[in-house]
Amino acid sequence: MTLSAVAEDADGAIASVTFYVNQKLLVADSSAPYSTVWKAPKQGTYSIVAVAKDAGELTTTSAPVAITVQLRSGR
Repeated sequence: MTLSAVAEDADGAIASVTFYVNQKLLVADSSAPYSTVWKAPKQGTYSIVAVAKDAGELTTTSAPVAITVQLRSGR
């Protein structure tokens, strides 16, 4: 699954976008388009957020997105 975020800064540049799954660091991406490939370790519900940081070290955190991973039966 690809996780992606759009981040812009009106008065400067975005230094990085960091992705967190269940409040644990997944990866930081320092170049647009900000994205990463994530493979859920097992079935369950996960909360994903992205934190954008600008060149001045100010941050903005996205609203959490809940993702439920389920195993398909019969495959």
